[in-house]
Amino acid sequence: MKNYDVTLILLISLAIISIIFFVKKKKIRKKVNIMESLSENIKLEKFITLFINNLKTDRSAEWSLLSTLKEYPENDIRQLILQNITVGSSIEEIFENLSNVFSMEESKRMLRMISRLISYNLKYFTDFISPDILDYVRESIRLKNHVESLLFRTRIKVLVLSFSLSAVLAFFLKILPFILTFIISGNTTLVSIDALSSLIFYSFLIALLYDTYIVSRTVFYSHSILLSMLSALTFIFLYISLPNISSI
Repeated sequence: MKNYDVTLILLISLAIISIIFFVKKKKIRKKVNIMESLSENIKLEKFITLFINNLKTDRSAEWSLLSTLKEYPENDIRQLILQNITVGSSIEEIFENLSNVFSMEESKRMLRMISRLISYNLKYFTDFISPDILDYVRESIRLKNHVESLLFRTRIKVLVLSFSLSAVLAFFLKILPFILTFIISGNTTLVSIDALSSLIFYSFLIALLYDTYIVSRTVFYSHSILLSMLSALTFIFLYISLPNISSI
């Protein structure tokens, strides 16, 4: 690789990745929490579905809740409800306490609404309100699964585009000196062209690292830093491997 120290480039790449990681640390946590909240809501919606179906067997709310716990596979919500039962909380209090655990507003509203309706009129809730809640729950789960499917396809596209962009930038940088000889005035020396190419090389490298990282985080890619590093290394490897335009 002419006029470039590969070791220096790799060290600079790692330094840039580290800076991006620490600067964006809080935003990373926020986006991870969003994904966790979506997962928690799906678990909660399945729990509510089981609970309402048990209520439709014309048993008490307490019996329906205990039956739901026997059928419900997720351990975290089960443990929370069992702790509330152990301290003697009522059904209304259990649903109210559950609403304080989840971060997304739709889950909080649903749990608080169920708590108040159960305390107001359990039969009215079971016969008239619960079918609408079940319809809402099923539609919500369907939409979230659809969003997850779209995100998965988008992640694949981001993966392909990130490496394609690395290849395009490496090829463009190889032909850049040839292009610059026609653009820059005749008084400019070859050293100036090499210096400009060097500046553009590092600009491309930094832009590739940052853009890949930001785009991958936008679609909740779980290994954004690794993808950014691989894209940068692909760019460097291709730039080293491709022949200079003047030697062809």
